[in-house]
Amino acid sequence: MKTSAFFALVVAAVGTLAASVALEEARDAPVEKRANCGSTITPIYRAYSASVQDHFYTTKASDATGASGYTTEGVAAAVFGTQQGDTLPLYRMYSSAAKDHFYTTDPVERDYFRTNNGYVLEGNAAFVYTTQICDSIPLYRLYAANVKDHLYTTSRYERDSALALGFLDQGIAAYVPGPGVINADIPWSTCNAH
Repeated sequence: MKTSAFFALVVAAVGTLAASVALEEARDAPVEKRANCGSTITPIYRAYSASVQDHFYTTKASDATGASGYTTEGVAAAVFGTQQGDTLPLYRMYSSAAKDHFYTTDPVERDYFRTNNGYVLEGNAAFVYTTQICDSIPLYRLYAANVKDHLYTTSRYERDSALALGFLDQGIAAYVPGPGVINADIPWSTCNAH
C-alpha cells in the first residue's frame, strides 16, 4: 500500500506541475498567439498595366492573368479569401477616369472615395488584419500622384525604391500573414519576391 500511495502522490505532483507549466506558458504567450488568427490563407496576385500605369490585386490567378492589358507580376502577399479570425475586408475600388485600383480596410475612406473621387466599389479583394497581430507584417500603401497609381507591397526594399521614384508614402494599408506561412505548396518566400 505504501508503494501505491507513493505512486499516487508522484502522479498528482507531476499532474500539478504540468498544469502549472501549461498555465505559465499560456499566461506568458504573446497576445497574437492567443488571438483568433485564421487558418486558411491564399495568395493575392499583383498585375500591372504599363499603358494606363495601374496596379491590380486579386486572389484569383485567372483574373490576374486574364486582365486585358495587364502583366502578372506574381504573388504580392498572403491574405485570407474569406473572413476568418480577426480579419476585416480589404475593399477593392476602381476609378475609370483615373484608371486606378484602390484598396482600403476603412469604410469611411471607402465611402469618401466613392462619393468624392468617383471610385466604384468592386467588392472585397480579400480579408486582412487591421492591427499587427498573429505574426503579421505590414502591407504598405504608396501613391504616384503624377500617374494616379496606388501600389501595395510587403517589401520594405520595394517601398523604399518606390519612394525614391516619387511615390508618396500613404502608410500601412493592412497587415497580412508573415514569412514562414505555407499555402498550397507555395512557400511564403516566393510570395515576397516582388
